Amino acid sequence: MSKLQHLIYTKIIGSLPAVEQKRAAFYRAQVFILLRVLESLDKTRIIATAAEIEKLLDIGQTMNHEVDDCILIVKPRTYENWLRRRRNHKPIKRPGRKRKLSDQIVALIIRFVKENPGWGLLRIVGELMKLNIKLSGTTILKVCRENGITPPPNRTKNAPVSNWANFVKCNMSTMVSCDLVSKSIYTLRGRFDAYCIAFIHYASRRVYVSPPTYNPDEEWLLQQARNVAGWLDDEGIKLRFLIRDNDGKYTPRFDDFFQRIIDTSSPPGKDGKVIRTAIRCPAQNGYIESYFSHFKRECLNSFVCFSLGQLNRIVAQHLEYYNNCRPHQSLDNRVISPDFSYPEKFDASKVKCRKFLGGLLKHYYLEDDQDNQAA
Repeated sequence: MSKLQHLIYTKIIGSLPAVEQKRAAFYRAQVFILLRVLESLDKTRIIATAAEIEKLLDIGQTMNHEVDDCILIVKPRTYENWLRRRRNHKPIKRPGRKRKLSDQIVALIIRFVKENPGWGLLRIVGELMKLNIKLSGTTILKVCRENGITPPPNRTKNAPVSNWANFVKCNMSTMVSCDLVSKSIYTLRGRFDAYCIAFIHYASRRVYVSPPTYNPDEEWLLQQARNVAGWLDDEGIKLRFLIRDNDGKYTPRFDDFFQRIIDTSSPPGKDGKVIRTAIRCPAQNGYIESYFSHFKRECLNSFVCFSLGQLNRIVAQHLEYYNNCRPHQSLDNRVISPDFSYPEKFDASKVKCRKFLGGLLKHYYLEDDQDNQAA
């Protein structure tokens, strides 16, 4: 609170009767607790610290602890429990129970954080779920702090709900979006830009990425569209809406091809179409933009490419990792199509690591379960 805000607040509160001033102070103390919770990692629970509880009790004492109508962050019964423990000179306990992690799990968390500096807290949660270890991001953060490790970033964002978001939510199972991504390739003849086109199915998050080309002309795009049509059939996806941006490389023949697929697969009375996003509005194509963000950050930006073959191998390896090994936060940290089974129990001695692209991407699994899948 700035000095000006504090001055205004003091003037307003000072003009109130004494009883209302005490109530206002009690409300203000709760607001500060809520602000602190909003800045913390876990925004789903309001847990007051010991100092905050003591301050509430001190303010409540000036009101004879008659706070049932103005206590908002907890139930009145909880406030009474705080007061009773204070009168009995007992420490106020935090809610929940302490969970003692084994040394093996702590060592595994530290290993994940050190070997994968780009992973966020929830990404580590998903990787642990693959090993039948169910922890929260807060627990991982606590382990990092206790062991003097810089905690991984928390990339969770609360996006506002819009009409477009509601439209997407209602049609996710029949919605696919596409976009082009480029990568510079350095050859003896100079630098050239290679292009790939990617398609993502919203409901499953499964991705298809084309082989790269130097010349993304109309014929190449139509060939990739035919390949995607086969991919849609293989995955059992009934396409109703195709989302694309306003890139000039898309031609009317490209749109007409997908419109025919949409007309064939759409149920009677429910017409679909190819939807062009608004100009300079990448949020409307957010799913494919999110995939490209992961692709570039986790993989593509780490390479300097010298041929189409090298780029094609990079794309194929990341695609296999993304579809079959990578946990996805939007899917409750599950893998899209796991090529392994989630184990019934955890055994640290059996944790193995499969490396993609020379170890840039890592997939952790239990040895027996991977062997069973291979068999």
